Amino acid sequence: MIFQLKRSLYWIVGALLIMLGGCASSKPTPEFTAADFNVQAINEVVVLSVIDGRTNVSNNNKLDRWTKKIVKKILKKKRIDYSFEQAPEFIEAYSSEGLINEDPEMIATLGPEGSRWLLLFVLHDASKKISLGATGEAEMTGYIFDKKTNEIVWRNTEIAKANQGGLLGVAMGGVMKVTAIQMAAGAVLEGLPKKEKQ
Repeated sequence: MIFQLKRSLYWIVGALLIMLGGCASSKPTPEFTAADFNVQAINEVVVLSVIDGRTNVSNNNKLDRWTKKIVKKILKKKRIDYSFEQAPEFIEAYSSEGLINEDPEMIATLGPEGSRWLLLFVLHDASKKISLGATGEAEMTGYIFDKKTNEIVWRNTEIAKANQGGLLGVAMGGVMKVTAIQMAAGAVLEGLPKKEKQ
């Protein structure tokens, strides 16, 4: 009973903070957009498993579950059709270094056969601080690949913070970090232009 109550409270607080964070966030300018990239060309983007790029941390297979809802929400708002091809065991072989170096050979192996547009997130850092409450912070980069050229055509990095004061914040320190990860994923996608109605 206590466990179920705590679990429910965990997700209620998380959902509330996501809504508040989403309302407060501005539309960021993406780090990089290829000169010939046009969001109108995306018929469907395939969302891959999140890469956990933190050092000395084993790949967290919960990242896909934590970020899926906010990713779906923002892509829908941007009028971008999507599907999910998430299998953490297949993504572990890829490195954030390979993405930074824009290795075309590595990019060519990403995603299901026949797909063109891919969306992949890399979590760089996630932390929580406990004082007179709790603060979660996360840094994440999102990449869009064009498999036709095996190039990165769009990239955006964002840092998000989630706060909860008082004893509730101290008790819910873990959810602050998860919420910051969710908010970071949402903030990354806010940098995508919105497709025009067709």
